[in-house]
Amino acid sequence: MALKLNLKPATTRSTVTPATTAAGNLAVQAATEYRNSALEFDRIKAELAVKREALMSVVGPERDKELRSGNADTSIKIPTLDGNRVMVVYQERFRGLSPDNKQPLQDAFGKEYLLLVDESESVGFRKDVDLATIEATIGKAAATKLMALLDVKEAVTPKKGAFEAVARYFAKGEKDLGEDLLTFVEACISEPQVRAK
Repeated sequence: MALKLNLKPATTRSTVTPATTAAGNLAVQAATEYRNSALEFDRIKAELAVKREALMSVVGPERDKELRSGNADTSIKIPTLDGNRVMVVYQERFRGLSPDNKQPLQDAFGKEYLLLVDESESVGFRKDVDLATIEATIGKAAATKLMALLDVKEAVTPKKGAFEAVARYFAKGEKDLGEDLLTFVEACISEPQVRAK
């Protein structure tokens, strides 16, 4: 029996089959070109990080000076020597600090605290805790009330060792089961990493 999965269109992948003649040489050539480009990309990325740090060492203090003068523009446009420009955009995305900082912030901001500070918390469950465990721990009635507060996301994924299981089924002649598991694995697998180092 062929497995029919309920997949979202975004999970479709294009596959490329290497030429049957000299496939090994094609793979070696493609791998070499990929590695060379990846190494060049890493070099440029490292160089860019150094140049970005140099740029920000100038822009950061200027941005602070603008804020202190009452100007809250979120982007700074800097002309380049070739007539183009570089734009530095300050987005209001913040990482959180530990709650140990709550009292010092309250002391510093006083009555403005609630206007300036966003308190947040996230609740997660320990490993291997599922809805059945919660219900067994607190009881069915309490679990039902708690469910109204939870956003539960469920999914199915292959277990670790799925590749070995696919190969094992095919080796044992259980081709239908092997094909179904392979379909499931291919629907869930992330794009493979390609490393050039």
